[in-house]
Amino acid sequence: MPLGDAKTAEKLLSDLVYDLRHTVQEWADLTSQTAQPRMGYAGQHLVSVITSLKGSRSGARGFDLVDVTGRHNMGEIKTCNKVDRLGVCLNPNCDGRVFTHEGQCPKCKGTQIGRKDDSKWLIGFSDESKFKKMLDPARYYLVLFALDDLISPKALVTKVWRVDPMSPGFALCLAAYYLPRMNKTNRAPFNLWPEYKAFRLMRPVLIYHSDLALCDGKVTTHVFDPTATVPEPILPLGTNLTGLTKQQAVDLAAKLGLPDPVRVTWDKPKLTGEVDRMIQDAITQGLFTEEVLAAMIAKLLYGDAVKGELTKRRLSGPFYNRLKAMA
Repeated sequence: MPLGDAKTAEKLLSDLVYDLRHTVQEWADLTSQTAQPRMGYAGQHLVSVITSLKGSRSGARGFDLVDVTGRHNMGEIKTCNKVDRLGVCLNPNCDGRVFTHEGQCPKCKGTQIGRKDDSKWLIGFSDESKFKKMLDPARYYLVLFALDDLISPKALVTKVWRVDPMSPGFALCLAAYYLPRMNKTNRAPFNLWPEYKAFRLMRPVLIYHSDLALCDGKVTTHVFDPTATVPEPILPLGTNLTGLTKQQAVDLAAKLGLPDPVRVTWDKPKLTGEVDRMIQDAITQGLFTEEVLAAMIAKLLYGDAVKGELTKRRLSGPFYNRLKAMA
């Protein structure tokens, strides 16, 4: 089957997601062991199909995607699986755990189940040498597996975004998280939530979207565009602005050449709302782009922290100079 083909992607999801999940679920019903397959590997296969780029035979321990020479790092793949989170019985007299495919608690037969939707992409660097390779991949590919509805799911939704690591929203966000933790031995990876304000600031481009029907495994493809160039919108800004302090919101308006929002109010919710309104009007008028806006917000959110850490730790060299230039 050819790479770079939507039908191949549909076949892959049918084989590695639908069929495998049902097989694992059948065994889980017998053994009471996990009903979760390794969706991260399915995500790697899927991105190769979409991009026509093969892996380096590394099992996620080397270059996830390579060019035809096999030597260049064409992409890093991260997968977020929201599908197979273990649910809990909400009966106060029961502590039963409930698989995704189960409609009632196996202990008390209750149907009030607490479903979880809190998975995320994990981006971690075990040491400084790996952190300094953060900008090496040509692209990061973020795969999301989720249910269309937590309570009564009818489809498994799959999306894939492409992110440029040189985007200030990506590089500065990760640097601001990692640099203060550089010398810690129990350094946790950065949690990137699909709903998190930082995600849209990374300028992710949706290149794939499909729905897999849970009743029969039929896959419906909505987006298959590996060369897409239009990032997800960051407007309306919403939580992107509420992440700023009042002064940062005022500074953002000034940097964009907008009127001083303090003339309206200094109350933070009203002030950020006014900045949001002015920004949307300015973009509608073509005064600047969302690309410019995203970079400015990223610098306001993370830039000072990154520059402060670079100075405090006296870090220099090509990699750190690139970060400093972004900040």
